[in-house]
Amino acid sequence: MPRGRRGCWTCRIRHRRCDESSPECKECSTRSITCHGYDIDPPQWMSNDKLLQEELRRIKGAVKENFRRVKTIQNRQLARLTAEETQASRAKPSSQSLGDQVPNPTPVGSSTTNTIFKEAQYLVHYLDYIFPIQYAFYVDAPHQGGRGWLFFLLERNAPLRNAALTLSAFHQHTLSPYHTESQEDELLKYHTKALQELRHVVRHRDVGASADNIEEWLKFLAGGMFLISFEVFQGGTNHWQAHFNALVSVIQNLTSSDFDFDASDPSSSDFDFQRGMNTAQKFLLSNLVWIDILAPLATGTAPKLPYHDWLNAGKIDMSRVMGCSNCIMIAIGDMMALSSEASTLDGDDLGIAIRGLEKRIMGGIDAALDGASSLTPTNRSVTHLFATAALVQLYTIASENGISSPDPHTAVSRVIEVLNHLPPHISLRATPWPLCVAGSMALPPNEQYFDDLFKKLMDNAEAGFTNCVSVATKILQYFPQLEKHHFAADALWRDTYVLTSTIRTFYYDDSVAAEWHILINSHGLSRASTVLGSAKVISPGDGIAWVDCTFTFESLTPAINCSDILSLVPSPDGSWNIWVLRTILEQVTMVQRSRTFVLPAELIEERYVIIYNDKIPSEVSDRAMFSHPVSIARHLSSGAFHAMTRPQPERYEALERAGFKVDPFGDIQDAVNIRLGGHYINVGTSAKIGKKLV
Repeated sequence: MPRGRRGCWTCRIRHRRCDESSPECKECSTRSITCHGYDIDPPQWMSNDKLLQEELRRIKGAVKENFRRVKTIQNRQLARLTAEETQASRAKPSSQSLGDQVPNPTPVGSSTTNTIFKEAQYLVHYLDYIFPIQYAFYVDAPHQGGRGWLFFLLERNAPLRNAALTLSAFHQHTLSPYHTESQEDELLKYHTKALQELRHVVRHRDVGASADNIEEWLKFLAGGMFLISFEVFQGGTNHWQAHFNALVSVIQNLTSSDFDFDASDPSSSDFDFQRGMNTAQKFLLSNLVWIDILAPLATGTAPKLPYHDWLNAGKIDMSRVMGCSNCIMIAIGDMMALSSEASTLDGDDLGIAIRGLEKRIMGGIDAALDGASSLTPTNRSVTHLFATAALVQLYTIASENGISSPDPHTAVSRVIEVLNHLPPHISLRATPWPLCVAGSMALPPNEQYFDDLFKKLMDNAEAGFTNCVSVATKILQYFPQLEKHHFAADALWRDTYVLTSTIRTFYYDDSVAAEWHILINSHGLSRASTVLGSAKVISPGDGIAWVDCTFTFESLTPAINCSDILSLVPSPDGSWNIWVLRTILEQVTMVQRSRTFVLPAELIEERYVIIYNDKIPSEVSDRAMFSHPVSIARHLSSGAFHAMTRPQPERYEALERAGFKVDPFGDIQDAVNIRLGGHYINVGTSAKIGKKLV
């Protein structure tokens, strides 16, 4: 891939300095945006102003989302630090100076032991639950060491292990009905660390498929595959392509002779290791071939890898990894390549190529169903399903280009026949390609068959571990400009102090859309940013289910931070609508116009403990506290608090130096009983303000 002298295409359109790292530059990778590489020819969307502006908006949104994610981590760390200092400040001060105080001892290693144990749980969870979801048709080979190669790579390589921990933590998080801040912090920590490490692995790609650096080579391949998995499991539709293209640029020149390391001598001291690494490499390359051949249906490009050489040599058996035989996968790859150049071919040449592919696919079906086939029963069924769907796609290509062929809509019936005879243990969630190909070309009554099939898959979906983010993103791309058609007919909107300055509920799509439109124009809302791991399927039972997703946004007038919980339901036309919209005030950014009375919490505690304690009955304390006239109570409380405040001028002067206007000698009775607020009970954050940390 030729290197550019002016940076990657992403940095060019963003007018940023690019370090031209491979396969993606630092400017893009650190901001979690797609690096469009250094090809001499610009991306196709560069020549279309509308597409260029859409890409710029998408990049800006990704940059903002990454910034908010980083700020979320920083704010939570700050909040925990503040809470810890508050806990410490509530302890009764002793005669020792702060520098002489000795912290309470904690059990040595208890936290570390718990972390190690949890990570062991997550690792086993990945092997037992996540891997079978990713590779439903994987055929293990116990006589060759089983999945020992996978466990070895996860144990030996921190980036891969953290990636597996992230997927497991995300899976368990979405399955759990209870979500705590510590769980979300853990998820953010794993996710951020794994992404950073995997990107570092993929950037340092000066490795090759040789016996001298087997582990580094496989770490590179596996790192790229895990990055793709992250994007897919989060519902990603674009970012995975950058990771895939980075891998392709390195491996596209490999030949089948590069696939076997020296593991031919069973008496060799490292025979098991070499054999395991062979298995690992073939597994990872099978994944990449799978993506390369099937993705063109969505991307419109031709496959890039030399799949003919790799698969015809017999070194890679796609059926043992993905369920479909090599001959059908090669035919599909050739069909995708033909589709990408169909408009440039002569009609006769295109017709000959289509008929040749049809003959090969038919032969592949016969070979798969032959009783002498080496395929497992499951792989025969999966191969049959992919082959019949490939015929639908082939006839569609012929129809679009005026080539005589069987009707693709009629060919859908053959796919349905295969689906109806699939063994019940075969997961259709692992066969999206044939379902999408056949479903998109189905006409009534076959159309209803696929509608019912997809609904059944959704109803039986494992809650949360689906592309719920894609569902939410399709709605959030319009936020805050939501219109009536974005809402379900029986929609509800519950606002908690965000746009209505009170707690208020609106009912039905007409009312919700009208009020929303009026209020957002006066507040100036920012675009939304999805909260990582929040999108999940909620299924209380009895066939009832919806998708929930939490996101954050900001209001400019007034300056406030907000969150929103969307509950989404499918609509009759196949899209998704907002059923429940919950907007919630999270944080207010206030402009300080006058001095604020600051009262340290420990002074209140010190004052109250004189009246409320285990020596005085509560009813006696209540009489003393609440029987005074306010005029007397305010003098008593002010006198007491002011006396405790005078010996501590530095804490208030620090606030002043930081730009915070403080009133050390305010009237608490006036603030609580007359003004109903306007004061600040300090529980430790004032020290952060004084140090300019807030």
